[in-house]
Amino acid sequence: MRNARVPPPAALIRPARAAWLAALILIAVGCGQARPTTTLQPPAGPTASPEAVSAVGPTATLPPVIVERPTPPPLPAADYRVSEFGRYQGYSEERYLTWQRTSQYLTMRDGVRLAADILRPLQDGQPVSEPLPVVWVAARYHRAFPDRDRFVSYADIFPDTRMLLQHGYILAVVDIRGTGASFGAYADFLSEAEARDAYEITEWLAAQPWSNGRIGMSGSTLSGMAQFLAASQAPPHLKAIFPTSAAFDFYTLLYPGGIYRASVVDQWARLSTFLDLQQPAAPVDEDPTGALRDAARAEHADNWDPRVALDHIAFRAEAGDRLVDSNWIATYAESVDRSGVAVYQWAGWLDAFAKDALLWHANLTTPRKLVIGPWDNSPSRWDTRSEYLKRRSIEQLRWFDYWLKGIENGILDEPAIHYAVWRAPGQWSWRATEVWPPADAQPAQLYLASGPTGSVASINDGALSPQAPTAAAASDLYRVDLTTTSGPATRWDNLLGADMDYPDLTANDAKGLTYTTPAFAQDVTLTGSPVISLYLSTAAPDLDLFVYLEEIDRRGVSNYITEGALRASHRALAAAPYDTLGLPHHPGRAEDMEILPPDQPVLLVIDLLPTANVFNAGHRLRLTLTCADAGYAAPLAWTDGAEVRVHRDAHYPSSLTLPVRPAP
Repeated sequence: MRNARVPPPAALIRPARAAWLAALILIAVGCGQARPTTTLQPPAGPTASPEAVSAVGPTATLPPVIVERPTPPPLPAADYRVSEFGRYQGYSEERYLTWQRTSQYLTMRDGVRLAADILRPLQDGQPVSEPLPVVWVAARYHRAFPDRDRFVSYADIFPDTRMLLQHGYILAVVDIRGTGASFGAYADFLSEAEARDAYEITEWLAAQPWSNGRIGMSGSTLSGMAQFLAASQAPPHLKAIFPTSAAFDFYTLLYPGGIYRASVVDQWARLSTFLDLQQPAAPVDEDPTGALRDAARAEHADNWDPRVALDHIAFRAEAGDRLVDSNWIATYAESVDRSGVAVYQWAGWLDAFAKDALLWHANLTTPRKLVIGPWDNSPSRWDTRSEYLKRRSIEQLRWFDYWLKGIENGILDEPAIHYAVWRAPGQWSWRATEVWPPADAQPAQLYLASGPTGSVASINDGALSPQAPTAAAASDLYRVDLTTTSGPATRWDNLLGADMDYPDLTANDAKGLTYTTPAFAQDVTLTGSPVISLYLSTAAPDLDLFVYLEEIDRRGVSNYITEGALRASHRALAAAPYDTLGLPHHPGRAEDMEILPPDQPVLLVIDLLPTANVFNAGHRLRLTLTCADAGYAAPLAWTDGAEVRVHRDAHYPSSLTLPVRPAP
């Protein structure tokens, strides 16, 4: 299977001391500067007016942004230089081997103090006197981490952080309000207060004498989303960001198709509580006894609890806030686009955010690039982890060299999107495209048909056929089984740090309805988002549908490729307030809900998460349908045992549309 275990070489085994950190896999940037408490003030001048500092949200009047770049340093001879995806030499040399970490409090406009680390490269034992560009991370999960009797910084753990320091960048990490050693409460997810803080921190960093005034941001998951939040405020000195695994539509992340992803929220809440109230946090330099840190952490008892906030939301906008309002995402993206901030996204086909990354890319016109690699959110395999760290470190350096140092390395002359195509465990190739989906990806429609195929002992052992059905009536009967599951170590568990390790899904297939192709005579490559159009009927007023796309190898092992899900009452389709890449959009609002008419066929259209996968010659493709995933989704308990009929006849031709393109 794509994520099968491969023993790692010793050099790539994660240190035990940072195991939970690697689980969070922030892989961002930053740390250290120690001074007395500093009150942040915007720099003087028309580009940082008090009005601009306090402006938050899509209704704010933002200052004009001029996309400009500094004068670059002289370059070596052209024949020594290489700058291409994953390769970089001769444009930016490693100049520094050591750095200084200091820490201090920064005081926000409302008096709340935030703990900040600043890391500055050292030359002859002293901080470099030359003003340097600054890259910073808004840290939800602590800016420094306990290791025996000390705290270690991002640079001690993450190689991309060290690479930036060594190549002449200053790095900063700030505990956002209500976290780590910072005061205040984490009162809301990506709040207006956090947005204002990001603006002020960016402008403060730009005004420091050791800064050249050109600021970037980096970070993963929540720290990735925080970069888009910061860009939406258009700080004049924020020039480029490098977000990894950042959500575009938070509702569909936690309520895909209206189905509550309960295990993710529960893990998130438990992790947040542990970090906010129990995990040791690093005090700043002016607080040697930790008294200020302890006073700050006492305020964290009032922090936002994801379970309390999210486990009751059945529809978009039910809570009346922007977190679950579909319009919030569109206006948020528009604000980011208006800022002119350059965006380089990093994602993986098996993390939770592959579709989100593509949606961000499609809804921005600012200078932008995107990589989707052969990894999960917290890369579990040593080979994909090595590829992730190597390429991410190089690409981040190329991006910031171009935007923050003005080095003409040609990064914008390349295709906008690089993506990996899976072939087998540990085997992938890289391809590039200017548009998504790639221009040569063509839809291929397969219809659900009768079997048997002899490939699986499922309830029906149905087939997938290129021929449209002609029968007047044909269907498959299924009884809801709430024990069906894709396993205890899925991409959703991996979102918060657990290893991803999908099992052979044959046992789950046996509990569901399956539709399998014959063995392919030649390689078949899927690149994009499969879409299923399914006609079903039931006496139940509602039910959940889970759809899995699998590759069956020559041994009969069923390998997970991708999935989709939809609650039947959320089946209504509507125009989205943003570019959906042509995929179906379920608005998910209360007024759009429809219970199922008793025993009447209805159409459910579901897009599966995007993928790029070669189905090898001799392998089969399988579609499996169930009505529960006990591993991560809160079930509709009262549907257990309900009868569901999947229709596949001339009147109700259920089908699967696949994005097929030439094999690499």
